[in-house]
Amino acid sequence: MVATASSLKPSANCQTCQQKSWAEIVTPLAAGLALGWLASLAIGRAISALLYNTAPTDPIVALATISLFLIAAATATILPCRRAASIDPMEALRAE
Repeated sequence: MVATASSLKPSANCQTCQQKSWAEIVTPLAAGLALGWLASLAIGRAISALLYNTAPTDPIVALATISLFLIAAATATILPCRRAASIDPMEALRAE
């Protein structure tokens, strides 16, 4: 049995899976965002001549970039988790 988009419904296992996934993804994501932000501040002055109509420390651009990375991380975490939690383990093993 192949899981389709209509059969992917959240369950109790999915909630547990999402909580574990968030716990595992938040720390590296926060560290990466913090290091990336610091690196962008350091490199921003060097490339400020190449930036068109934007300051190296523009808060709107920084927030937009951070939001994009958060959305990508949430999507990469939740969608596979929901799919894995919706499939019966015995069905998956039988299909193999």
